[in-house]
Amino acid sequence: MRHLLQIIDSDFCKKCKDCCRFHPECINFSPVFINKDKDYIINELGFNKNLFFKKKTDEWTVKFKKKQGKYLLCPFLKDERCAAQEIKPFNCLLYPVILMRSKDNKKIVVALDESCKAIKQNKILVPLGEYIENLKKYFKSEKIIKKIKELPSHVEPYQGEYKIIFEL
Repeated sequence: MRHLLQIIDSDFCKKCKDCCRFHPECINFSPVFINKDKDYIINELGFNKNLFFKKKTDEWTVKFKKKQGKYLLCPFLKDERCAAQEIKPFNCLLYPVILMRSKDNKKIVVALDESCKAIKQNKILVPLGEYIENLKKYFKSEKIIKKIKELPSHVEPYQGEYKIIFEL
């Protein structure tokens, strides 16, 4: 598998954490876990099993309880970092990149959330063009293609506010 370049500095992310806050109408972008990762979080990290609910056959997501203003907080946001960092969900790992269906629902596209503060403020570690080329190679990896096919919840419905950067 090709290495995915880090586009945003970790310190910038720690200060922002917007991607760990979800508008109640947009919780379809919540973290997605497979059985073994959910079990690890429960058994090794000590989270309550009632935190999870089944999305699909082998896919789980989390229940949001805490609020910050109008937003729901990811339950793994602890002490300014992700408590599930060591097994960070694929969709969280990719952010500000989002996998979603094309407008006609026939293809999978790779999109960029330009509302990410690091993207808006150009606080990125590598030039965007270089990052996009890295993404194209990353998504050609057989392991990543297999992961996307096995976990269809990582592919979100079409969202017009995100900038499509290429099709898979």
